[in-house]
Amino acid sequence: MNSTNKFALMCAASVLALTAGARAQQENVEAVTVTGSRVISDITLSPTPITAVSAEQLQATTPTTIPDALNKLPDFIGGATPRSQGNGSTNNSGNTLNLRNLGASRTLVLLDGRRLAATNQGGTVDVDTLPQMLMSRVDVVTGGASAVYGSDAVAGVVNFILDKKFTGFKYDMNAGISKYADAAEEKIGLAWGTDLFGGRGHYEMSLRVFQQDMIPIGARPYGYQNQAWVEAGSGTAADPFFDLPYARLFNQSLTGTIKCQVVATASPCALQNYTFKNGQLVPMTRGIPTSTAGLESGGDGGYADPADTTMQARQRNGEFFNRFSYDITPSTSFYLEASAAESGDYSKWTPLAVSSAGSRPNTFFTNNPYLSADQQAQLTAAATAAKNFVPAPVPFTQLVGNITSIAPAVAPNTPFFSDAHYVNKVDGTHASFGDNVYATKTVNRSLSLTAGLSGTLAAFNWEAYYSHQENRLTVSDPQNTNNAKYMAAQDAVIAPAGLKVNGNVINAKPDANGYVAIKRLWKSGDTVSFDLPLPVQVITPSDKIASTRDRIAIRRGPLVYNIESVDQDVEKRLGERPELKAEWSPDFLNGVVTVTGKFADGSPLLAVPNYARLNRGGRSLVWIQR
Repeated sequence: MNSTNKFALMCAASVLALTAGARAQQENVEAVTVTGSRVISDITLSPTPITAVSAEQLQATTPTTIPDALNKLPDFIGGATPRSQGNGSTNNSGNTLNLRNLGASRTLVLLDGRRLAATNQGGTVDVDTLPQMLMSRVDVVTGGASAVYGSDAVAGVVNFILDKKFTGFKYDMNAGISKYADAAEEKIGLAWGTDLFGGRGHYEMSLRVFQQDMIPIGARPYGYQNQAWVEAGSGTAADPFFDLPYARLFNQSLTGTIKCQVVATASPCALQNYTFKNGQLVPMTRGIPTSTAGLESGGDGGYADPADTTMQARQRNGEFFNRFSYDITPSTSFYLEASAAESGDYSKWTPLAVSSAGSRPNTFFTNNPYLSADQQAQLTAAATAAKNFVPAPVPFTQLVGNITSIAPAVAPNTPFFSDAHYVNKVDGTHASFGDNVYATKTVNRSLSLTAGLSGTLAAFNWEAYYSHQENRLTVSDPQNTNNAKYMAAQDAVIAPAGLKVNGNVINAKPDANGYVAIKRLWKSGDTVSFDLPLPVQVITPSDKIASTRDRIAIRRGPLVYNIESVDQDVEKRLGERPELKAEWSPDFLNGVVTVTGKFADGSPLLAVPNYARLNRGGRSLVWIQR
C-alpha cells in the first residue's frame, strides 16, 4: 500500500498583546513567556497548569531524542512511538505526542508559539522532524489551552522553544546497544551560532542524524520459544483485562483450521475443526479457553511468530535547521528561518496469513490439485454430506442489462471448505527471511520557510510572520496482499497444455497430485503463457429491456464481441444455437482472438473483441438479432 499526502500551512500575520510590566522581580525566578496565556509572567503565577522542562533536563534522562524523553513524563500517554506497530495504513511508528491519552489529534504542537503543518493523515505532527539541537526548553500546558488555541488543543499544548541567541559550537555524539546485543543506536548532532554586524545580527544552524535498529519480539525473553502474549478479557469488573501467555487463535492455526459446516441446518461436517499434519487430516488439540472467543492458551491454534514481528521499529531521522535575525531598530527585529527534515521508520507487523475474517474469504475446493487423492476424497465426502457446496449458477449483472451466463466459472455442486492459517514459514524458512510478512515503511519529509518581524511597542510585544510549510508522507506495505491474486491462488487448477515460460515449452509432467511445479530462478520480466480453453458463450438479455429483446450477444471469457458492417450484414439473424469458435488471428487488427461461425442463412460471421471495434469504419453491433 502506498499513500502520499501533502500538507501545507501558510500563517498570516498575528499580533500578540503581551503585558511587559509583570516580569518577575526576583533573580531566582525564571521569567518566561507562558504558553497558553497572553500574559508574560513566571511559572509560579501561571493561570494554567504548566510543565516547563529544559532541553538539558530531558537529555539527562534520555540521551536519544527529546520526544523519547517527553514520553517518559506522566502527562504523556497513548501517543505513537517506535514501539507502536501497524499494518501499513498509517505512520504508526512515528513519534506523536498524546497528552493524558485524550488523542494525539487533540494535542497541539507548536514551535516557538507557531503552529506546524500536519505531518500525518490524522493532522498530527511527527516531532522527530523538529530541530532538537537548538531546543531551549519544552512547555507543556495541560488545561485551558483550547480557550486560546481552539478545539485541536482540548488535551493541551506542547510548545518547543528554540534558543534564538545561541553562540559558539556544541556537539552531541553518542551510541549504544542493548544488553541483548541488539537495538544499536547512533546519534550525531551539531550546532553553531554567532553574532554578526556588531551584535545587531545573529545566525545559528543545527544538524542532527539519528538511527536506531529494529528489535523483533523474538529477541526478548517474553518472545522466546514461540511465546506470544495477547491481551484477553473485555475490561469489565466481571471480565478484566489480563495478559495471556502462549496465546493461540483456534480458528486460524499454523496448519489450517478446516471449516466445512456453513449451512446451520445441514448434517454436521465430519472434518470440522480438523487440520493438516504430516499429510494427514487430524482433529485439532484445544488449548486452555479464555473469555475471549477463539482465543486459547496453548493448543494447535495459530499465532504470529515473534521472530517475524516487531517490538521496536527501525528509525532513521535527519534534520537541518538555520536561522538569521537582524535588529532593524532597537525595538524591531527581522528573522528568517529555514529547515528540512526527514524521518523514516520500518517495522514488521505480522507474517502473511490466510485470514479467517469474513471480509477476506478463504475458500478452497475439495478437488484442489495440491491435496492428495486421499485428502480430496475425505474432504469431498465430508463437505458434500454437510451440503457445503457451490449452488447452481445464478444470474449476474453485466455492463449492459441483466444477462445469464450459460457457462458458470465453477461447476455446480462443487464441495468446498475454508482453511484459515498463519504462514509463519515458507518452504521451511521463517517468513521474514523471504519478506513474506506484512511490513510498514514510512518516510516523512518536511520543508519549512518562515519570515517575520517582532518587536515592542509601548507596553506591548508584537510579532508578524509568514510561514510556508510542506510535508510529504509516504506509507507503504511492500508485501501487501493483492486480493485478486490471493483468491485466484486459492482456486488452484491443473496446469493446462501448452505451458511456456518466456516462449519456451515446459514439458514437465504432472505429479501424482495432477499439477506441474516450475522450479527456476525467476527474474523481472519473465512471462508464463499457456493455452486456456475459454468457451464461446451466447448471452441472452432480460426480456424487461425492450432495446435488447429478441437479441443475443457473444462473449468469450471476460471479453464481449462485436460484429461490424465492414465484414458482414449486421442485421442478419444469428439463430437459436449457433456454432461458434475462437481462433487467434495474428495479422488481423495487430493480433486478436476472433470468433467465427455462421448466421442462420449460412453466411459467414466474424466477430471482434469489443476493445478493437470501429478501427475500420462502418457500424459495430454487440446485440445481434436472434
